[in-house]
Amino acid sequence: MKRSYLSAPVCLLTASLISAMAAPIGNVSAGRRYLIAAQDLTPWTAGLFVRSGEREAQVSGWDRTFDYTRLAFYIGYDVFTWITPYVLIGANNTDLDGTGEGEFKPEWGFGMRLNLLHHDIMDPTLFEDTILVNASWQYSVSQAMRKGDEQEMHELCAVLTLSVLNEFSGSKLYLPEGMALFGGPIFSLVDTSGADMKEDYGLVAGLEVYYTKRISFYIAGELMGKDSAGVMVGINLSL
Repeated sequence: MKRSYLSAPVCLLTASLISAMAAPIGNVSAGRRYLIAAQDLTPWTAGLFVRSGEREAQVSGWDRTFDYTRLAFYIGYDVFTWITPYVLIGANNTDLDGTGEGEFKPEWGFGMRLNLLHHDIMDPTLFEDTILVNASWQYSVSQAMRKGDEQEMHELCAVLTLSVLNEFSGSKLYLPEGMALFGGPIFSLVDTSGADMKEDYGLVAGLEVYYTKRISFYIAGELMGKDSAGVMVGINLSL
């Protein structure tokens, strides 16, 4: 790797990843997985994530802020070094009445991640970091609870992300391989009977820690409108 300090990416205004209720999976730092890239490990990836938050909607003509919690596992395969289709299964607890009395229902979905740019910023510039540009989309199906009844819920989500990755050198007993600030815009279109989301666009920002080239952990905050916020934590694995 490169050096023993984390440079401050003060020029980074955005920081990116995933979003609102169902969202595309996290990024990878490995160069072989990019359209403009380097070399690396295995075509298989997998991961786990938990997402929880609130979303504004009109439910039967009334303004509501409802809660959602999602737990999911995904697995993907690189059909090309920079294109990764994936499938996911999990559970979703969405209570459209806003009473907090929902229950977890099965969820399934599929999507695709595109790793578009892997660019090193070298000396003698101010930073010695790596710029990552990723895009992804995801479609998922689950059940939402409304007035005690189950309603099918579909979501189409897309995101374009920018990351600034700083790699470390030194003992791996004390330091990870690298850390990345990420952020970007997100689009989330939810279709369920009797409920219309107030905002379909938002922003996500967070931090990803690459413990090794095969394992990364991340935490992200989400904003979909002034009263719609959430948080997501997860782990990505190269198998």
